Amino acid sequence: MKALFYIVILLALFSCKKNENDPIEETGFHYVPRTCSYAIASHYYRTDMGAETGNSEFDDTYYVQPLTGSSIKTADYLLSINIGSFNRKMAAQPDFIPENYVGEADLNMEQQIEQFLQHTRSNSLKQASTPQLNIVDVEYRKEELKAIKISSTTNMFDVNAGNSLNDHIEIFGTPFYHNFVFSYDKQLIGSIQRGWTIKQYLNYRPMAPAFMYLRFTSAPSEALPETRFVIEMEMAGGEILRDTTDVVKLLP
Repeated sequence: MKALFYIVILLALFSCKKNENDPIEETGFHYVPRTCSYAIASHYYRTDMGAETGNSEFDDTYYVQPLTGSSIKTADYLLSINIGSFNRKMAAQPDFIPENYVGEADLNMEQQIEQFLQHTRSNSLKQASTPQLNIVDVEYRKEELKAIKISSTTNMFDVNAGNSLNDHIEIFGTPFYHNFVFSYDKQLIGSIQRGWTIKQYLNYRPMAPAFMYLRFTSAPSEALPETRFVIEMEMAGGEILRDTTDVVKLLP
């Protein structure tokens, strides 16, 4: 569902000009705070919009999707991390309602996010004679993230199984309306920058991200053995959130 949302947004952003008689679309934001109780790690991949559409204007612009197979080129692979108030097992229950897992709002944080997102709005509802309002959920977290460790169940990049792979990983950035970082004192610092190392990110003493994508900074010269990735996220209060991915095979 998350990936579908990103694709819809991209199609809207890169579509042809609207007819002058078309209604003006405006984006409204619904803020969703959740507790940091669980971490979910998943396999995703990125697609370059320029290569996909044949339009060089969109080179180095990406959308992300869940990986449906069991292998992927390392350069396109993304490790997705979702921190929130429920896990896969809970979400799979037939009576699961995500709205039941929303925490208490922080109005100061929401005001800062609102200001941060203002540049995404191209028109004002007050100026539109027949506006259409699209509501977008904006997830945020209120607990400081102290440490991140990414490891593998097999040897990778001359790193033994179970040891940290952090030195071989960079942050891809969280697409669209979650691409911001708060410091421990709930001050919005700005955008999560593509290419940050995990150490650079943690130097801000950030609030935990709702979503995060990580990628490897280099590709192996040959296909790696099938593996699972293990994530450990240590919160400032000492709690450690863990999850292990399904099996994946990274290709050169």
